[in-house]
Amino acid sequence: MAVSNRLQRIDEIRGFTLISMIIYHFLWDLRYIADFDIGWYEGTASNVWQKSICITFIFISGFCFSFGKKRLKRSVIIFMCGALISAVTVFLMPENRVVFGILTFLGSAGFITVLFDKLNRITVSKIEEDTFNLTMLIGMILLFISFFNVNYGYIYFPKKTLLPKYLYDGYFMTFFGFPDPYFFSTDYFAIFPWIFLYLAGYYTQKIIKNNNTVTKYLMNDRFRFITFLGRNSLIIYMVHQPVLYVVTLIIMKMG
Repeated sequence: MAVSNRLQRIDEIRGFTLISMIIYHFLWDLRYIADFDIGWYEGTASNVWQKSICITFIFISGFCFSFGKKRLKRSVIIFMCGALISAVTVFLMPENRVVFGILTFLGSAGFITVLFDKLNRITVSKIEEDTFNLTMLIGMILLFISFFNVNYGYIYFPKKTLLPKYLYDGYFMTFFGFPDPYFFSTDYFAIFPWIFLYLAGYYTQKIIKNNNTVTKYLMNDRFRFITFLGRNSLIIYMVHQPVLYVVTLIIMKMG
């Protein structure tokens, strides 16, 4: 999708979320690396803040999946960026290592959504497109809610149900959302439950793509610089944490 035809407001939202994430990560560095006393950061407010960033990023990433033609290549690049972050943190900062982080998830979600995209093309030729997409959207939202706490050993289906402990064994199951008891990562986003939110974004885009009123609204933005940040979120994500880490070390030396 050319820049002139992009849904600029989506980039704008992603840009604001990116700024929020950078601030959140900077405070994390100050709290856990520089050992600053930020009591509230470990409370409910910080948890809600972090979840709002994650939910927005993942939903928008699913929403934007259909934009552009090289979707599989884009997913590979994102996955490899996630692998690079994991390798660097495991070897250089094992106490703050990132394993199965957000980029690893987004790359994996892209692979999975390629299959859903093909399913969508096959299925919608047989039934009414809007009905199918709306049904899938509702289903994905319900599954996301049901599986939201799967990483903690239970789901809500139809009520709180404990899952067998044998599921939570090893890195393979950890990748899918059943973390091993000895697993540790400062940034963990498994396939479940987050794939359902990603696909909810994907089907939302399918629903509104033919709505001229919504599309026209999303094509306009108000903050061009913020939109620019959102449009270049991957590279900014890759460089922001090393920069914040250096800034944190400088602050520690000055203190």
